[in-house]
Amino acid sequence: MASSGAAGLLCADDELNYSAARTPLVAGAPFLLDESYRLAHLPLVAPAHPRLIARKDGTPYEMGRHERVVSLVLPVPATLLQTSAEYLTLEAEVRASCLAPKIAWEVAKRRRDRLHAMICGSLATGQAVAQVSAVQREALAKLGP
Repeated sequence: MASSGAAGLLCADDELNYSAARTPLVAGAPFLLDESYRLAHLPLVAPAHPRLIARKDGTPYEMGRHERVVSLVLPVPATLLQTSAEYLTLEAEVRASCLAPKIAWEVAKRRRDRLHAMICGSLATGQAVAQVSAVQREALAKLGP
């Protein structure tokens, strides 16, 4: 999102360094799933896929699942995205693309109250970090799963 959208409340792509993780797409060339996707996500969406990686030594994944991970996330109000010209342009482009039928648009609509940006992943595994107070934990629990 460019910072000019939604009254300047969102950061620009260059501030987030997305370009470092960008996959270059070449017209006519096959799209290959990277190893991390084939390990962590592909088992969840296509468990019979021939390029799936079920497990890998040194990683917590077993068929795309792992023990509970505690991360720090920032809630993103859906209304903020839906008033951003950049987001609306991106969404229109994706809806017009050949990928549109592959996207579970109804799931995105149902999860609009759970939109978030991950600030720091994998702060802890297993139980929640001990520094979260009982009051904070209770407030978080009210938000639901």
